[in-house]
Amino acid sequence: MIFRASSSARWLNCPGSVALSEGVENESSEWAAEGTAAHTLLEICQRFDVNPHDHVGDQLGGFTVTVEMADAVKMFLDWTKENVSAGADVYYERKLSGVGFDIPELSGHVDYEAVESDQVTILDFKYGAGVPVAAEGNTQLLSYAVLAHATRFKKIRLGIIQPRTDNPIRIWEIESAPVVEHLANIVRAIKESQLPNAELSPGDHCRWCPVQARCPKLHEQAMIAAQNEFELVKNSLLDEQDLAFWLDRKKQFESFLDAVSNAAKKVLEQGGEVPGYKLVETIANRRYIGDDPTIEGELRKAGYKKKDLYEVSMIGPAKVEKLPLPAATSKKQRDELMVALTHRPVTGSTIVPESDKRPAISTASPADDFLSLGKVT
Repeated sequence: MIFRASSSARWLNCPGSVALSEGVENESSEWAAEGTAAHTLLEICQRFDVNPHDHVGDQLGGFTVTVEMADAVKMFLDWTKENVSAGADVYYERKLSGVGFDIPELSGHVDYEAVESDQVTILDFKYGAGVPVAAEGNTQLLSYAVLAHATRFKKIRLGIIQPRTDNPIRIWEIESAPVVEHLANIVRAIKESQLPNAELSPGDHCRWCPVQARCPKLHEQAMIAAQNEFELVKNSLLDEQDLAFWLDRKKQFESFLDAVSNAAKKVLEQGGEVPGYKLVETIANRRYIGDDPTIEGELRKAGYKKKDLYEVSMIGPAKVEKLPLPAATSKKQRDELMVALTHRPVTGSTIVPESDKRPAISTASPADDFLSLGKVT
């Protein structure tokens, strides 16, 4: 079993999730890939002492380095230069393991570690703008502290630098006691995870679990909620404590259902079947075919006035249709013109019940891919 510091909030609270997710990786997202690009830029700038703004426009992992990304990296670099002594031993993107603690299953990848005479500083760089991550009590940082043998030092500084949030720099200064206590919690969680019937314990930590869509405990809770509470909720018979109980679990169930939907969509995309469901195209709102001057010219030929076609930029097709008809244009002519000037681009796919009127997307199974290459007969 593998215990990563970055997922410690999950396996410390839900020991059963370790075996359940064995061999299953979290699916990467565009946001995660963007974060990886920002980390790569940070490492380049740290190792070679270069200005991140010199790399604006460069391609890193499929992402273009933007001024915002360079600003974020510079914030990290500036803090370390101002708060860590010049003589410190500094490590970038350091891989650590728990072999020295007889817990070889534990591993971590520290963004920044600085060792001074009586203190160690461990920082985690988070480029995401969604959920601010606290430093105080952060199990990922505490796990890094364990792996870095931080208890050797009088002072321990653990920090989250998350530039795209309102409070971007969060530093937690501690002594050794919380790290020692955390090590005991790690040992306990690893032992519990290795039990045949290790406990599954749903909570906020489910959000990043790679197998939440297939978690039997979440399924059980969802079914109980549906069976026992739906009629009570519908008829406003829940008391205030009941309402608070389910509101506390709203994000958990939303995350679970999103994961279920994504898992079902993946099955369908790979040519499998989910009884009662299919994939259909998602269609965006109408967009003009051509640039604004061209569209403006065509609409003005039909009798529309330029002042009516612009707000901050050119108004969309739906708003054009709400304008008074020009004297020389009939509704039929207007409708035909809008059909000629617009389209509805396909933006992806979504899973819907089979009763939906939209046609199902034709998907191919992995075997079909080989057939098309003549490799399966």
